[in-house]
Amino acid sequence: MSASRAFLRPVKNRRNLHVATRSTVTKVLIENNRAVGVELIRNNKKIRIKTRKEVILSAGAIKSPQLLMLSGIGPKDHLQSLGIQVMNNLPVGYNLMDHPVIGNVIFTIERNITIGEDMLFNLSNFNEYITKKEGVFSSTVGIEGLAFLDVFNPCKNGSSTNLEIQLISTSPENKKDLHSLMMFMSVSKPKSRGRIKLKDINPLSKPIIDIGYYRDPYDLEVITKAIEIVKQIANTKVFYEFKPKLFSEPIKPCAKYGHDTKDYWKCHARHLTISNYHQTGTCKMGPSEDPTSVVDARLRVHGIKGLRVIDASIMPTIISANTNAPTIMIAEKGADMIKNDWNI
Repeated sequence: MSASRAFLRPVKNRRNLHVATRSTVTKVLIENNRAVGVELIRNNKKIRIKTRKEVILSAGAIKSPQLLMLSGIGPKDHLQSLGIQVMNNLPVGYNLMDHPVIGNVIFTIERNITIGEDMLFNLSNFNEYITKKEGVFSSTVGIEGLAFLDVFNPCKNGSSTNLEIQLISTSPENKKDLHSLMMFMSVSKPKSRGRIKLKDINPLSKPIIDIGYYRDPYDLEVITKAIEIVKQIANTKVFYEFKPKLFSEPIKPCAKYGHDTKDYWKCHARHLTISNYHQTGTCKMGPSEDPTSVVDARLRVHGIKGLRVIDASIMPTIISANTNAPTIMIAEKGADMIKNDWNI
């Protein structure tokens, strides 16, 4: 799926659409509690663009809160500590959520059915895909198997999932004489929360990302339960002919806990968790009476007229699956709201 192909290409020649490449928006211009335009840097020049109706931020769960805070919309104490004039005191940057992923749960197998570097860096395999769309490169090289489940109530109908498992048909340990596969596990409904903060007032600086993984012990319990589940999967009849064995070499920082113990896997998770790049929630949607919210039900920033946020940052809680399609849905709904509000 390509959002560009679906949404941008059909309208790219419209006279009222201007896409500014190599441009970085640095702040929203606010006058009398109304957004009146944006400031941006292009070709090392600072440019101000005024709007007739409203400003819409769609920079994502990392950059949208950064832009709001640089514009004076955010936590009062944080902004004042950096010398930024406060336009509205809102909990921008809080409620950061992501799907933490633990990989490197590796099983060796006794059949050569997995994908190794020697197969990927092979010209004949590449040509086979280019000419016939077959062979190694026609594989997804990951996610051959996928499961969503509730680790605490796996057989309960209607229960919300809190774990995603991906079967990956390769691993860093794959060699000519050692075949292996990996299981990736992701906490799909995490309770932990992080925060986005400004590093400084330079709009080109990267913000500080406190991702907050495993801040709530519930998430670590999900992961350790997930390890038990993938080991059970490896012992099913479907996998029997491949004779999978849990890769026995523990990572050094966690070796003191003994391999394949609950404490070992908790340590493993703390050391080897990566992001699924599903950051959400930092400009939370909610009523103005909710002290944790940033935008209202029509995605308008509380207390500032003519300013909306339309991206994954508005999700009050993260969904139990990938965030790409839901973010496109948010954009579609936001577009309908804009058309309705302006009678377009």
